[in-house]
Amino acid sequence: MSIENRLTALQNKLEELVELTKKRSVIQNERIDEDDDSQRKSFSSPIVEIRTLELWKSVVAECLGTLSYVFFVCGVSIPWTGHFPPFLSVAFATALVYGALTYKVFPRAHLNPAFSIALTAIRKISTIRCILYVTAQCGGAIAGAAILFGLTVPGYQGTLGATSIASHIEPVQAFGLELILTFVLTLTYVSDPKNCVPTSAVLLAASLVLV
Repeated sequence: MSIENRLTALQNKLEELVELTKKRSVIQNERIDEDDDSQRKSFSSPIVEIRTLELWKSVVAECLGTLSYVFFVCGVSIPWTGHFPPFLSVAFATALVYGALTYKVFPRAHLNPAFSIALTAIRKISTIRCILYVTAQCGGAIAGAAILFGLTVPGYQGTLGATSIASHIEPVQAFGLELILTFVLTLTYVSDPKNCVPTSAVLLAASLVLV
């Protein structure tokens, strides 16, 4: 086969690959639009929504996903060697764990009350769904921290990754920092409504901004 024939075959394959990618993108957008339509319908009928199996599957996913997320992220923050890990390592671990959980294990899960409340504010999910999600997330987070505390060797628990105020920062300043950083993190999350960017990349960018 001559070089010209090989280049022509390669060009044809690239064109087929581009067409296939476009078709997959169209199908994904159609599915997202269908989900958005079903969510809009649920705003006018919360009683119908609360009886759907999909809602309760999502609630269970939020609980189990938040349990796993808190377990792994707090586990990374534990001073296993006697020293706390670098903040950059914690940021990478947070983004990668979140991306792994929401991409394969619990697709489209929020795993964060701030995200659920933000999506409710912009009318992406209903109020009843938000309440159930936040309740499940809080329960899963408590369970994940309890499991990690029980499995960690005594003396190495540290603060289990809990945020503490530095001695030179006033409580009002700490509140302001938490408010601003949570806003940045949530804004980064909701800035991709069609999920075109991988969740791990979005959360990695937000975590690095916070660091």
